[in-house]
Amino acid sequence: MVSEGIIWQMLASTVQRFPDKTAIISKGTAVTYRSFLSEAEITARALAGLGVKRGDRVCLYLGNRLEFIYIHFAILRLGAVVVPINVTYRRNELKHILVDSGARFFFTDHIGWSNVSEAKPELPGLRIVIIDSKAPPEGALSLSSLKSSEERLKEPVIGPDDLAAVIYTSGTTGRSKGAMLTHGNFTSNIRDLAGVWKWTNRDRLLLGLPMFHVHGLGVVLHGVVYTGGSIVLMERFKAEEAMRLISEYQCNVFMGVPTMYQLLLGITEPQRYDLSQMRLFVSGSAPLPVKVWQQFREKYGFEIVERYGLTETIMNTSNPLEGARKAGSVGKALPSVEVRVVDEGGRGVHLGEVGEILVSGPNVMRGYWNMEDATREALVEGWFRTGDLGYFDEDGYLWITGRKKEMIIVGGFKVYPREVEEVLCAHPKVTEAAVLGGPDELKGEVVRAFVVAQPGDTPSERELIEYCGGLLASFKVPVSIQVIDRMPKTASGKILKGDLLDLGGHAAIKA
Repeated sequence: MVSEGIIWQMLASTVQRFPDKTAIISKGTAVTYRSFLSEAEITARALAGLGVKRGDRVCLYLGNRLEFIYIHFAILRLGAVVVPINVTYRRNELKHILVDSGARFFFTDHIGWSNVSEAKPELPGLRIVIIDSKAPPEGALSLSSLKSSEERLKEPVIGPDDLAAVIYTSGTTGRSKGAMLTHGNFTSNIRDLAGVWKWTNRDRLLLGLPMFHVHGLGVVLHGVVYTGGSIVLMERFKAEEAMRLISEYQCNVFMGVPTMYQLLLGITEPQRYDLSQMRLFVSGSAPLPVKVWQQFREKYGFEIVERYGLTETIMNTSNPLEGARKAGSVGKALPSVEVRVVDEGGRGVHLGEVGEILVSGPNVMRGYWNMEDATREALVEGWFRTGDLGYFDEDGYLWITGRKKEMIIVGGFKVYPREVEEVLCAHPKVTEAAVLGGPDELKGEVVRAFVVAQPGDTPSERELIEYCGGLLASFKVPVSIQVIDRMPKTASGKILKGDLLDLGGHAAIKA
């Protein structure tokens, strides 16, 4: 039997309520919920014929396209486990995930084949399916040629505690880890978000986030299916195209990452686009600079709702839809989620005092796949240790100051990178900043920074250091500031600070 906490049942329930309502718009084609369910069921039969069974890990190495959605729900229909993979990953990263997850099935397109084919000789048992080719290369199958299961598909005997997905972390430090997320993790989180953001079947949401990431998959796709709303699907985010689609299809919700909002700020003559139906802009996956929040409000008239989530916990907090939205804060805990800030000994700290952020609730993962030691370290007495540092203000809003491993100690004084980054981003010639610590014989560590300048207006290092000196205590002022062309980032917009070391810096991120 299937309970209400099952993702497939969310789709089936919505189809019963809104069979002829538009679920997805992709490249100008509208798909109703009835057609959505039918395509997912047909795909499930094809996967069953391939041999996909309950508990199997099935990899999706695809960008934002309809086939991703159908295969995702087909996998869940069979009680199998989805393993979405970042499409920018190449041979070594793919091999790590395939070996670690023990996946036997891998779905990709002709572009992805060129990457996975390099790793295939080391994975002889892997069955690769190409979704967009009727004449696949040797060693692969085509989706269209798969035979459907001759047996009638049975409803999977699964519950909310069963695995739905293993999503690998961005791997900003070391090998990526597979977060085991259950059906209940996803469904409980979506119920919270639907209430907090007043999400209904009347909402039409532009999806430019990658669906291989927990934000695009677990929040946007699952959220729309839960509420009965509609998705306008973008294959890849482009600022002008996003605004055109919002205007053309009268979208009223957009969820993005800070980089997307920075690109939207670069649009000239925004009045060309009709945003009259928009009610909600959400940002997450990486810190949103206060300057970007302010500039977006000035240019478009909307206050972005910043929230806080992790691969391991999906969403934890959000600024309120109604009430004060504090720029730079990630808001308050969701209804089913508890958030604590603790010191090194695990004791709660006072308001305004920085400590490690812990999360507990039905959204928290079961653990890391094949990593018992890492699981025991991360999950302690029902709480997930995020590794993020932050504090609560007097109104109960959470403020994140940085990663615990990135905290810099200068001559015994603690420096939180986020504070310095905000100061640098506020400079009129700076668009992005990243701060990390570097070794120093006298002080132990010193602050170093990397910035991306406004086009055609590059500040000097001396100018930026003097600017910081006027706003920060001396021990927080960077001893070096390097201007670079762009920040290395993950697909979800997190800055890869470790990669900055390859750009000529002397910094060293603590392991």
